[in-house]
Amino acid sequence: MKIDTTNTLTESQINDWKKQYKKIYKSIVGEEVIIWRKLKRSEYIDIMTNSSFKDDDSNKSPYLRQDAIVKMCCLYPSNMDEIIEENGALSTYISDEIMLKSGFEITATTEM
Repeated sequence: MKIDTTNTLTESQINDWKKQYKKIYKSIVGEEVIIWRKLKRSEYIDIMTNSSFKDDDSNKSPYLRQDAIVKMCCLYPSNMDEIIEENGALSTYISDEIMLKSGFEITATTEM
């Protein structure tokens, strides 16, 4: 694994992100530390309706969308393309986490 010395995370950067996005999250996948934010509704709509994610092989579409969600919401490190490529399941895991924290989770609904 290459060490990217340009990806130095500072307390100041974390505070700036918190001011901008309110809540940020940290996930650790293997040796990778990923800092990310929630997905906005408008971003979700853009990704779901984007025709560039409609591949001739429709089986690829969900994975292309997962990658798009991760690239859009990940704040750190900056080399997410490389990290996604090197870690086959990372995009699936992180996109699931992003979706859950963004409100796409099963809620406790009861009849009244």
